[in-house]
Amino acid sequence: MIEKLLAQCLQPVLDAEATLRRRRVVIFVLSLGAIGFLLLLALAVFRDFWSWKVVFGWLGLLALFAGIGLIRASRRPDMRHLARKVEENHPDLRSALLAAMDQKPDENGELNYLQKRLMTEVSEHAVKNQWVRKVSGRRLLAAAWTQFAAVVAFCLSIWLLLGAAPGNRTAITNTDTPPVEVPDAPKIFVEVSPGDIDLEKGSRLIVEANFPAQAPADALLIVKNEEGEKRVPMQVGLEDGNFSALLPRVDFAGEYFVRFDNSQSDPYVITIFEFPSLEQADAVITPPAYLNEEPETKTDTRKITVMEGSTVEWQLRVNKPLAFAELYGEDEVSIPLKPKSGDPTLLTASFQPTESQRYRVHLIDDADRANKRPPWLTVNVKKNQPPEIKLTFPGRDFEVTAVQELPVEATVQDDVKVEKAGFTYQFVGDEVSETLTKDSLPGGKMHPLATSVDMEKLDAEPRQLLTYYFWAEDRNSQGEIRRTTSDMFFAEVRFFEEIIREGQPQGGQGGQGGDSSELLKLQKDVINAAWKLRRDHDLGKEIATLVSDVDVVAESQLVVADKTMEVIQKTEDAELKKIFTEAMELMGDAAAEFAMVTEKRDGELISPAHQTARAVFAKLIEARNRESEISMQKDPSQGQSQQRQQTNMNLELKQKELKYEENSTAQEEQQSQEQKENLAILSRLKELAKRQEAIAKKIKELEEQLQDANRQEREEIERQLKRLQEEQRELLRETDNLSERMDSQENQTRLAEEREELDKARENIQETADKLESGDLADAANSATRAQEELEEMEEDFRQRTSNRFADEMRGIRDSARQLAENQERISEQLEELSQSKNEDPFEAGEEQKVKGELA
Repeated sequence: MIEKLLAQCLQPVLDAEATLRRRRVVIFVLSLGAIGFLLLLALAVFRDFWSWKVVFGWLGLLALFAGIGLIRASRRPDMRHLARKVEENHPDLRSALLAAMDQKPDENGELNYLQKRLMTEVSEHAVKNQWVRKVSGRRLLAAAWTQFAAVVAFCLSIWLLLGAAPGNRTAITNTDTPPVEVPDAPKIFVEVSPGDIDLEKGSRLIVEANFPAQAPADALLIVKNEEGEKRVPMQVGLEDGNFSALLPRVDFAGEYFVRFDNSQSDPYVITIFEFPSLEQADAVITPPAYLNEEPETKTDTRKITVMEGSTVEWQLRVNKPLAFAELYGEDEVSIPLKPKSGDPTLLTASFQPTESQRYRVHLIDDADRANKRPPWLTVNVKKNQPPEIKLTFPGRDFEVTAVQELPVEATVQDDVKVEKAGFTYQFVGDEVSETLTKDSLPGGKMHPLATSVDMEKLDAEPRQLLTYYFWAEDRNSQGEIRRTTSDMFFAEVRFFEEIIREGQPQGGQGGQGGDSSELLKLQKDVINAAWKLRRDHDLGKEIATLVSDVDVVAESQLVVADKTMEVIQKTEDAELKKIFTEAMELMGDAAAEFAMVTEKRDGELISPAHQTARAVFAKLIEARNRESEISMQKDPSQGQSQQRQQTNMNLELKQKELKYEENSTAQEEQQSQEQKENLAILSRLKELAKRQEAIAKKIKELEEQLQDANRQEREEIERQLKRLQEEQRELLRETDNLSERMDSQENQTRLAEEREELDKARENIQETADKLESGDLADAANSATRAQEELEEMEEDFRQRTSNRFADEMRGIRDSARQLAENQERISEQLEELSQSKNEDPFEAGEEQKVKGELA
């Protein structure tokens, strides 16, 4: 079985070797005959010797030599010797053919998987590389020319010898003898398929020749096109009269025919066509006028991110002029692509996208052929978001004294640019606003804001209320100034001499202070909700979308009023009852004003309703007791509300565990999500760097091989370079995907620097793809190496930044744990000292109990 398979692979070589032997026998016999006839000619001329017996005897001897030689030439050549020749001419076989000849089937005559795989590879290599061309092609050609020369010499020697024979003139000039008619050789008929054919460029072509009557010894497929003439030996099929040949790739139009036994078939035409295809897509992005930025060109990209209001012009390079082209969006809207003047293969389409979506590129040529796999072009539209403002210190409501300076800090960031940022506070009906920036702040970065409020200069008095917020201005999508405000926070002025101490938890009901604290908490929720509605309206939100929320706020205000009525009914203190009554009247006014907003559908009425709700909060503050006792347990009593417990900024509590638990839990969740995103991005950077490194190495390897390659090897190298070019283009797509991920809303500010570095690396990746396409391998290898180094450097920097951030977090946790251990050890020592103390002084004993209570 193995010998049969190998014989089939080597059959063209075997046939060529047999032909070569026969030609050598013919050359030898004809050359020897020519030499003999020339010797007889010399004897006839110079010695006047002539003998027909000698002439015919010499002819008979030549015929004998020819018969013996042809018999020896018909013997089967040594297959192992031919295999060595094939291995010498095809080093890439790596002794696979010789190894295949040494294989033996098992007891059942079957081959195992590896043997079958080896046979398959040898067969594919034989068909693909056409062994006969390298092993015997040149020798066959040389033998053919030598044989032709021998025939000419033999015929010439006979003609000269016959010219010197006695009486030859009479024989030549005698015209009485009629010419002998030689019958024509029987004509061989052939059927060639597929005949005339339309073929896609780059496709393979299988030509079959069927000889129904008489089959020739061999057949040759000849193809003529722009590249010249190509000869492909045809292989014998299962039937003797069937021959076939494979052209693995056809790139040019031309004609072909089959040659056999000094005859040939009719010529057939090969017509080449191409399906429409997109070769390169460039995008010219013109930002909105209010950004005052120059247009940007994205080269060879299929995915772009633009700011809302930008104009996008796609410039698509196609492989040939087309009859129709369009961008078909996911919203089922078609955008026509028009050829550029003077260049029918460059299609353009300009539009202003309003939403993020993908577009399919549909291409149709004059023959109504459409592109096989229409590619996608993606346009991500970033909305012009208002600035984000976040208070960083103190970040909550608290209490201050009348002589205290209130420090406040915040951060602001915007996706485009912050024109101006500032701080506004309201105290005793007066509103004061100050600008905290001199120049505009660039987008994509977080900027700190800080200021302070001097309560002493405001002549603050206890029970008064200070409300404050930060604001920032940018430009909306129409280029108009837009102001965004942060959440509103409260600072209550407390008594300077107010007694605040840690107390033991109370099991019973709280007093009026608990009622007022609960009402304050509910009223603060109403104020914050109204403030959010006011902010949404200022940012341009339609009042129709806010009506339902306004109704909820009005109902909530009425709920607070009902609870205030319940407090009034059980309050015995006349002054306190008066304050609650005035507060309830203001609550009714606020609820009515919120209802008016819904009735008149006027968003401007939200602001006065919010001011009335704020007046309610100020009135409820007056109802709070001057002396407060704050409990330290996690579940405070009704009289000591959690809101009250967390608002005094001068109180340092002993139980830090609760604070650590509350802060660390939220931070861990956020950090965990960021860490996952960082790891995903780091993994993509590492993968891109490795792929670019592999492409750079392959380019250098092929560049070296191309210098000493022959024509066939050059064709194979060109195919490999084509695949490398496709891989480089795919790498460019992956880089665009990573850039889009870094530019997402959650990563835009945090990874702005990394995205700029990735854009620089993309330029070298793009340059590598362009150089590969133009065939400049040296520059392509250099730019690929630069891109690889930039990606690796970016990967290392990103890894260090993320690892340093993680190390800082772990260091903070370790320091906190160490501090907790030290505090625990100090408390144990103090408790031990107190247990050993035997002081009977009642005052010191009371102090001892106080210390124990603090330590507990």
